Amino acid sequence: MSPSARSGQPDQCHPGTMDNGPVWRGPWNRGQRCILPAAGFYEWHLNEAGQKHPVFIHLADQDVAGFAGLWDRSVRADGNNPHRMPAILAPAAYDAWLKGGAGEARAVLELYPQDVMVAYEVSTRVNSPKNNGEQLIEPVKRGR
Repeated sequence: MSPSARSGQPDQCHPGTMDNGPVWRGPWNRGQRCILPAAGFYEWHLNEAGQKHPVFIHLADQDVAGFAGLWDRSVRADGNNPHRMPAILAPAAYDAWLKGGAGEARAVLELYPQDVMVAYEVSTRVNSPKNNGEQLIEPVKRGR
C-alpha cells in the first residue's frame, strides 16, 4: 500500500508500526488486509565497485508468493520504494491474515525462511518503469 497524500510518509510498514503509525493505523484497525500475489521482488545491492545493482528474489518452494498487504484509498503514486523485503505469507497463513483478528494476523508475520528463497542479479533495466517483460527477471550473465 502506498501512503495517502501525506508527503514524507513511509511506503511500507512493518509489524512494529502497523497499529500505531499514522499511515497504517487506520487500515490495520479496520482490518483492511489483502494478499498481493507476486513472482518475486527486487532488492538493490552494492557490488565490489560500490555500484548498486538490482537483484531479483523469488521463492524456491512455490511459483507465486503471497505478500501481506494493507489497503486504503491513495492519491499518491510517486514510485519511491525503499529497500525493504515484503512480508511474505506462507499459504497456510492466508486465512489468518485475511479473516483473523488483529492478534492472529500479527502472529503470521514472520520472516520467510531464507533457505527457500533464491536471489540473483538482474539487469538495471528494472530501474525504469518504461521497461516490462520476462527478460527483466533473467539473471545477468557476467564474463569472468
